[in-house]
Amino acid sequence: MKAKLIIVITLMIIGTGLRAQDAIHDLDFDVQKSSISAVDIDADGDRDILIIGENPNGKFAQLFRNNGEMSFEKVASPFAPSAITSVTFGDVNGDGQLDALQSGFADSVIVNLYTTNESGDLALDDFYSSLAHIAPSSAIADLNNDGHADILIFGNHNIEDQRPKIYFGDGTGGFTSESPFDTYKFIDPKVSTVDVDTDGDLDLWVMAGYEEGIDARFARLFINDGGTFTETDPGIIAKGPGSSDWGDYDGDGDLDLLIGGWGYVNSGEDNDMIYRIYKNTGGTFTEAAVFQPFGAFSPSDASRFADWDNDGDLDVILTGWNPDEGGQRTAFFINTSGTFAAADYNATLPGISESAVAISDLDDDGDLDLIINGYSGNEWNGEGSAYNRNVALVIENTTAGTNAAPAPPANLSAKANGKAVTFSWDEATDDSTPAASLSYNLFLVDSDGNYFFYPVADTTSGKLMVQEKGNMQLNNAWTVKGLPYGEYRWGVQAIDHSFAGSTFAKDNFSHLEGGPLATSLESDALIYPNPNQGQIQVRVNNQIRQLSILTMDGKLVRSLNVEAGAKSVQIPMAAGIYLVRALRADGHSTSDKVIVK
Repeated sequence: MKAKLIIVITLMIIGTGLRAQDAIHDLDFDVQKSSISAVDIDADGDRDILIIGENPNGKFAQLFRNNGEMSFEKVASPFAPSAITSVTFGDVNGDGQLDALQSGFADSVIVNLYTTNESGDLALDDFYSSLAHIAPSSAIADLNNDGHADILIFGNHNIEDQRPKIYFGDGTGGFTSESPFDTYKFIDPKVSTVDVDTDGDLDLWVMAGYEEGIDARFARLFINDGGTFTETDPGIIAKGPGSSDWGDYDGDGDLDLLIGGWGYVNSGEDNDMIYRIYKNTGGTFTEAAVFQPFGAFSPSDASRFADWDNDGDLDVILTGWNPDEGGQRTAFFINTSGTFAAADYNATLPGISESAVAISDLDDDGDLDLIINGYSGNEWNGEGSAYNRNVALVIENTTAGTNAAPAPPANLSAKANGKAVTFSWDEATDDSTPAASLSYNLFLVDSDGNYFFYPVADTTSGKLMVQEKGNMQLNNAWTVKGLPYGEYRWGVQAIDHSFAGSTFAKDNFSHLEGGPLATSLESDALIYPNPNQGQIQVRVNNQIRQLSILTMDGKLVRSLNVEAGAKSVQIPMAAGIYLVRALRADGHSTSDKVIVK
């Protein structure tokens, strides 16, 4: 019999001293079952709040501009009012600016693509009309490792009999549609990307209220192997619709799963009020913690992993109806060495059901704050304190000390195998988050300013526009396939469990036939003079074995071996601008630009 360690969360209490009633900010927005995003929409350095949801009178969308010091102003936005909404952010056209994808149910099904225009504002992109309008779930991610953002759309199969689709991007705003999931018949699916096996590509995680093929709740992984997805049953109790989040709560370098939602419907459990953590050990999932009763009764993200107390490990934030306590609840469970205990201030928090939550450091004080939305009916600050209505609230974190961002990664490397380039770096360090749990965010830009990876962050300061895991997940190496030859600059930052980003470590390289190269020849060879008339002249040391001449887009023009003992090499060339590559005896190569008149 296989033993399982299960931590059942009931009456354990941990004290952290929050006076919640002094830290509640009411956004005055009457919706529930919403989508909440904390994102720096206006690129002013602080994160704004976008909430899209519904109430009996209709569907509503509202952007709250962050004016600093926990002051938020309702402003106009291009986002459509919708229900069961998904909103994700990225860069779909490679211009290095924020874009957004929204799907949901408005007056009809919508899938809206918003790109940043010449005025710096998000606006509805004409390409949206070419997308399959199926709902309710969508995402932006690079699924085929070519460095270009792709679009995923997962919807209800009974809407015009359409199935999930992937639109593979070309980096310029053009897309090619594929339908690898045509055999699946989902109801209310929810898709997200996660590199669950840490093999350097993004897998898919899908929850659904129902899947006709198995006549049950659906919670499965689709493992990515070179762009081909294989369904994998993680062996868990399926919940859906509902909430899930991935994070390394135990510091072992594997992403673990927090999940809750509706049960019944052949899920294996007739219970809608349970959240669980499943520990991931090399792809094997074991139930590790149970939190009950919490009934969110919402398809939204009603729970989160986050380091609320800035001690370097992931805590758990839950919302939902709690019949044992006779009302809605918002609760923090503080992680101490993998064991979770309820925070002593949970009773002083406005509870919510039909709920959604998001986390972000909204006041830039070095700790995460909480945004909640849903119906709140519990007494939380003495008699008569219940809202008894839908609320949208910011709960300011007053318990944690200031978190320090990680150190930037070191020893950046770019190595080519044909047109495939593997970027790697040393594991970074942090004062509290385990090194194995740090995620990484990479940017890659060609000489024309076109982005192959956009980090949704300020590449100067390292500040994240959306506080989440980096686009490299927990990997410290990533291969980009089919990268065109040319000159590039790139950088990578580390992100800790409080979702603070380090500054970016940066480098430049030339991607040429034969491999990416360093940016200077000076330690091994000297081109003189430069420019030169009718020839290239290179002074070499005894380490140089071969010289190659290439065009600026990486085409090989000629190559010659350097004789032992040679001090100088003259190469007649037609007028033009070239790259000279010098191959050393140890197999490393360096390069530099030369002008021939």
